Amino acid sequence: MEKEVIQDLILRYGVLLGKRNTERQKTAFLRAAQKQLEQAGLSVDITCVSASVMRRETMNMYNLYAGDFKKADVVFITYYDTPLWQLLPKEQKAFDANWSKGNFLLHTLLFLSCVALIAALLYLLVIPSLQEHGFVSFWGVVLVLLCLCGFYGIRQMRGGIATGNTMVRNSSSLIALFALACELSEQEKQHAAFALIDEGTRSEYGLRMLQEYIGKRHLQRVYLDSIGNAGVLQGFAERHIQEELHEELAEHVEWHDLAEGKHAYGDILITSGAYDKHEVTLQVNESSAAQEHVLTAVTFLHRLYHYLQT
Repeated sequence: MEKEVIQDLILRYGVLLGKRNTERQKTAFLRAAQKQLEQAGLSVDITCVSASVMRRETMNMYNLYAGDFKKADVVFITYYDTPLWQLLPKEQKAFDANWSKGNFLLHTLLFLSCVALIAALLYLLVIPSLQEHGFVSFWGVVLVLLCLCGFYGIRQMRGGIATGNTMVRNSSSLIALFALACELSEQEKQHAAFALIDEGTRSEYGLRMLQEYIGKRHLQRVYLDSIGNAGVLQGFAERHIQEELHEELAEHVEWHDLAEGKHAYGDILITSGAYDKHEVTLQVNESSAAQEHVLTAVTFLHRLYHYLQT
């Protein structure tokens, strides 16, 4: 895989489409991802479910599936939605939504405070001045600008404030899968599938949608999380899978047992970082070496796919 291709993908999906929090941001990303994967020679299917999760208002959740799931033997999975800005910072772990109800409540309070502030300005300052000077005045302009800013802020903050740097979590994993899709041969694409799932940073409802989409078909599920994280590749799988993969792929990844609670993510879980006490901590703001990590991950994933096919 050429570095220029990775750089182009990083610009497109790590910068221009780096935020995927609001429905508008998600659908813009999905349109670009659909075009990207179709150009790679894969058919694309996007499903939508409207549901209320975690006592929130009803929202639309989208999953993107690429490739022929009826013929595929291996499906590569990662989430595309953007985590919320941590108002109360805490360590984030790979293969965990890292969802904090307290953090979401703080986002909600901040949102309500902004709405209350705008309403107070209108009631106490703008409306009395309009009554005195009329709409065709400086205060008319203030009213229009305040309303426009208010509507924009409400739209952007309605679901919480998305974090600004998404390269580690989880644009890097998306870029790795796009690069892998481009690198596979036409024959390889016949037995490979890809799933980009929603709500990976909150309710993880996208995993449930994926399971329903797969149904009873048996596919090897390879789940990626935060491939651009600082450190070496870390793999998690059942012991018998580790033993099968160890000799061929040991130089690329450190293997560990798959914890009981992580089976819902996949059969093989891949991330980057330092392994300590059965977990991998994410350094979400350290993205300077993301390009090198993505290149390493693509090479490894291609070899892993070949091995799973044999």
